[in-house]
Amino acid sequence: MSKNELFIEDNYLIVYQDSKLYYLQKIENKSKINELITYIQKSLNLDELTSIPKNKVVLNKQSSHEFSRVIKSNLFNYFFLYLFLLCIGFYSFDFIKKEPSYELENIQKSSKNLKKEIVFKYISKEITLLFKMAEELNIQILSLSFKESKFMLTLSAKEKKSLYAFLEKIKNSSVENMLFNKELKRYMANASFKVNRR
Repeated sequence: MSKNELFIEDNYLIVYQDSKLYYLQKIENKSKINELITYIQKSLNLDELTSIPKNKVVLNKQSSHEFSRVIKSNLFNYFFLYLFLLCIGFYSFDFIKKEPSYELENIQKSSKNLKKEIVFKYISKEITLLFKMAEELNIQILSLSFKESKFMLTLSAKEKKSLYAFLEKIKNSSVENMLFNKELKRYMANASFKVNRR
């Protein structure tokens, strides 16, 4: 049978089993210490719990904690040696293989050519062109939305020809549906077209 001892320090309740630390609990409410002791005794299945007075405790400066044994192994050293040799191999292979092929002037020329090829186009220019073309052909733009590089338009015109002329001027356009509204006496069309912004 193991020997269970209880020691109450200022804010902690400590249980030792066979003179080794077994349980530690912070005391929140000092008025309920007895309830806490009975709870710990029941939850840890401790048959006997002897209380040690504070003045009889002798503190030992050397701790007697038992940790798992440290296993000495050279795997860690071998791993670092492997990484070191691998880095030296890559470093030497990289410099032996490569010759400095780009000079500063070549890089500057290629970056200027890239800037000329990739020019960003603003949507506002596209929108103003749409409204100008619609005004020239007597077309009303009822709704306009832009989503995922695609314009969605709802158009209205008195003549079907003007709608087709408008859509022919726009590259990559497609008509999703076109109908005649008898109440308004106008042709209505839903169209879309893609815009390449670069």
